[in-house]
Amino acid sequence: MDERFLGVDIGGTSIKWTVLRGRRIENRGQLPTPRVDHHAVLRVVAELSRGVGGQLCGIGVAVPGTVDPVRRRSIFVPNLPGDWALLHVAEELEGITGLPVVLINDARAFAWAEHTSGAARGVANALFITLGTGVGGAIAFRGEILVGDIDAIGEVGHVPVDPDGYLCACVSVCTDEAWDEVLRVDLTSAFSFVRACLNNCAPGASVVLIGSALAKGLDGDFLTAAYRVAKAGMVPLLEAAAYEGARKGIRVNIVAPGLVETRMAARALGNEEIIARFPELMPLTRRPSTADEVAAAVRWLVGCSSVQTTGAVIPVDGGWLLR
Repeated sequence: MDERFLGVDIGGTSIKWTVLRGRRIENRGQLPTPRVDHHAVLRVVAELSRGVGGQLCGIGVAVPGTVDPVRRRSIFVPNLPGDWALLHVAEELEGITGLPVVLINDARAFAWAEHTSGAARGVANALFITLGTGVGGAIAFRGEILVGDIDAIGEVGHVPVDPDGYLCACVSVCTDEAWDEVLRVDLTSAFSFVRACLNNCAPGASVVLIGSALAKGLDGDFLTAAYRVAKAGMVPLLEAAAYEGARKGIRVNIVAPGLVETRMAARALGNEEIIARFPELMPLTRRPSTADEVAAAVRWLVGCSSVQTTGAVIPVDGGWLLR
């Protein structure tokens, strides 16, 4: 009888799994990736090994990012909750399940499957691209999938395609230029604006900054590090400005939206997996905010009804901050 194995692909949005008997797919499925920490993710994999029924001979685990195939540990894993740096994934799972575990980069796993049984079967040289929460790649050369010491040969993530597009989420690969530009646009500009207002506005003025609820908490789908730091930095700026402004009769507040229906959010709003998470992300309305709803909060802050309000962060986030 053919041996049975569990294959698990841990992604930033979902965990996909397959039970193989020999080369035949016996069962498959997927479930949401826990947004807690790496322990929760590994527990899900362990539960899968017990829940698929029957005797398993081993588990193959694919993760995004770079891995050390010799020490069977992850080195850098983007878009997943928890601390995956130098995490001995295979060893930890073996301790929980009692089964042998193989760890591999997800793009290399995909390439191996396509090269041995799929679209690239019989092709000596091929380039493989994976498109999911992130972008990955692998290379087949002279009939072999290239691996390397950190299982990263063929990775095509973090390559600029649109100079005006989204900046990478990852701290370890964020360039000095990208970091400086995001802070210039999102934080330094706010400082310059507030400074000008404190120096030039008359008593009774109301200054409103647009922050972001996305700066609070950690979520694999919304983890652009430089943007998060810039928006979070607006809060102490607000407090200092409101403290000084109060003595001049000037109010300073922040409106902090969650996801808003704008061009900037088009990538997220066009992703079916993220759309399916709205009841979790923004539980109050279960949908993104509109520009009009954000503007309504701004109108209230600049009006007479908020005359006693300063130094406040007003959420217009559908409950994002409550998660």
